[in-house]
Amino acid sequence: MLNSIEIDVTGQIGSDVKVLKNKNGKSFAKVSIAVNKYYKVNDEAKQTTQWVTLVFNDALVEFVKDKLIKGDAIRAQGIPKPTAWIDEEGVAQSALEISVDKFNLLSSKAKKAEDHVEPKKA
Repeated sequence: MLNSIEIDVTGQIGSDVKVLKNKNGKSFAKVSIAVNKYYKVNDEAKQTTQWVTLVFNDALVEFVKDKLIKGDAIRAQGIPKPTAWIDEEGVAQSALEISVDKFNLLSSKAKKAEDHVEPKKA
């Protein structure tokens, strides 16, 4: 029996796509999205924002580097990977990265024909 956790997030792209290479020379792409939560406290509207990093691998890299731009709304599904580090000032930091399996472009700042991608299984 396989065990896994998959997460589904919807948010607004807040950074340009960055294409990087891992230590084996394989390309991957990263982009940050803002996931907003709206609520009320004593009839006053409040909002909190959580930043999540989406990581695209394999066939998705070439697609997202040319199609996703800051301001686009996106829904992504994939496997969560919490990360932690100590910053330059010695303060512990943490973040959530999602290794994206599939995504939908919900709205775009640029007009794009493609709005849904699922990588082909090898």
